[in-house]
Formats: sequence, C-alpha cells, structure tokens
Amino acid sequence: MCDVHRETTGHDVWHWSKVGLDILVDAGYVDDLNEARYQAIQARRKGKPFGEYGLDGISIDADGVHHGLQAKIRKTRKLRERDVATFLSVVLCRLVQNDWRTPTVVAPHATLTTY
Repeated sequence: MCDVHRETTGHDVWHWSKVGLDILVDAGYVDDLNEARYQAIQARRKGKPFGEYGLDGISIDADGVHHGLQAKIRKTRKLRERDVATFLSVVLCRLVQNDWRTPTVVAPHATLTTY
C-alpha cells in the first residue's frame, strides 16, 4: 500500500510500523507527546509496533500536508461503514483539526493486488 501510494503520488510515505513520533505530532495524530512516547516505549519492550488506531500509514505531500492512509483487502467490493469508521474519525478529528488542508476523501486504489 505504501509503495503504491508513493509511486502514484510522489509523497513521502511511512507504514505505521515505521512512522516516527515526530511525524505523528506534526500531523496532529498525537496531541500528548509524553503519553505517546510512553506507549511507544512500552510497545517496543513487548516487541510490537506503537499501537495503530485507524491509520495503516501516513504520507506528506510536497506542500507539507499530511495524508492518512488505510488499506483494506476484500474478496468482495462491499465495504461497510464500520470498516472505515476509526480511519475517518482520525482524519476528521485529528489530522484535519491540525491542518484544514488534509484531504478528507476516501478513494479506493484500483492497482492493489493480493497474492
């Protein structure tokens, strides 16, 4: 998902397991850095990535605007509201509140392939 987004948009892209806290703070995803650092340290001690709530990745475009990314693998085309509710909540209540230029469009990407 991250490679496809990078190739099609030219954005800098990070998968959730690789995104730094500085990016999350700049995006508005994290609003309490001390709590975020504590959670990240605890997760690393357990050998896990920092907890993901709604985003699978994040990107930054040439204008410095953050884009929340989420991928869904489906065997059918049916996507339900509850499948994207947390993602939309994060984008609308955190990222857009931090920067009104953050896109709020949910767009399926037709080039994803499953193996």
